[in-house]
Amino acid sequence: SEIDITTNSLEQLEESAYEQEPADFEAGVRVGVGLLVRGVPVEVLESFVQYHHSIGVQSIMMFFDDPVEDVRAMEAAKAWPQVQVWGCDSKFWAGEKEREPEWFAKWEPHLK
Repeated sequence: SEIDITTNSLEQLEESAYEQEPADFEAGVRVGVGLLVRGVPVEVLESFVQYHHSIGVQSIMMFFDDPVEDVRAMEAAKAWPQVQVWGCDSKFWAGEKEREPEWFAKWEPHLK
């Protein structure tokens, strides 16, 4: 159902969010952040995670553009319980192509 955010209360908006059923929906998560990472020092990632956790972000999704180059940063990120980590290598993209063929066909030219 569509929601007019100008007329609905916060409680109504929250209820409508729970009516949706995305594949990986985490009940109770209010705010999440996703980012593409490449060549970022572990100390910077740690600061990013600590800051965003301190302001209420409960889930952080990090997509590492070059898992070989960023192996140290990926391992560090996996140690933080609020962080989910993906390495965007050829295996990752093959899985995405199989899972979302229409999306992938549209965006594949831009992924090289």
